[in-house]
Amino acid sequence: MTAVKDERAALLHFLAAQRRSAPAVLDGLSDADAGRSVVPSGWTPLAMADHLGGVERHWFGFVLGGDAEWTRAVPGEPQDLDEAVRAYRAEIERSDRLLAGFALDDPVTAVPDQPPGEIHTVRDVVLHVIEELARHRGHLDIARELLDDRTGLGPRKWPRANLRPRPLITRRAGGPSARSSPWRARRPAAGSGRARAARRGPRPAPAATAAARRPRPGRRSPRP
Repeated sequence: MTAVKDERAALLHFLAAQRRSAPAVLDGLSDADAGRSVVPSGWTPLAMADHLGGVERHWFGFVLGGDAEWTRAVPGEPQDLDEAVRAYRAEIERSDRLLAGFALDDPVTAVPDQPPGEIHTVRDVVLHVIEELARHRGHLDIARELLDDRTGLGPRKWPRANLRPRPLITRRAGGPSARSSPWRARRPAAGSGRARAARRGPRPAPAATAAARRPRPGRRSPRP
C-alpha cells in the first residue's frame, strides 16, 4: 500500500470512529432527556444530533459538492432522537459517496468562510470534520453524564475508573523511584539554602526540640 493510500485510509478510519461515537453516546437516552438542556448556552442532545447532520451537509454537501441549499438527506427536521440519529446516518452515507469522488489533494468546490484561510483541499475538510466531531462528542459526553450519570459510552470507552488520578512516581521499598518522572526531586544547587540544609542533616522531631528548650535544673528560667 502506498503512502497516499495509507494516509487516506488513516483519515477515513478516524473519521468513521468519530461518526460512530456520537450516536453511541446518545444510545439509550430518553426523549425527555434528549430535549433537556444542562448547559447555559441552551443546546440539547437532540439539537446536537441534528447539528451533526448539519456538519456533514456543510463540509461535504456544500464545500465538496457545491450544494448551496444545504439540502437535507432526509427532508424535515427530526422530531425525536431516533429520527435525528437516522437522519445523521443518512447524511454520512451521502457524504461518503461525495468523498469517494475526490482525492485528498483536490481543491474544494466552495471555499468556506470559517475557519478563515484554513480550508483549501479535501484533506483540510476531512481533518476539520474529525476535529469538529471530536469536539461535539465531548459535549455529548458531558451532557449525558449530567443527565443520567452515564459515562464511558461508545466504541472508544474510557470508564470512570480510568479517570482517577494515579501517582506519578512509583517507589521501590527503601529505594529510589522505580521509573523516571518529570516530577522527581532535583538535587539542590551548591551554596543554596536547600544545599546547606541538606548538609546539616534532618531537623530534630518537634517533641525533642521542645524538650531541649525546657530549663535545666539549677538554671534560671528565661523571663516571659
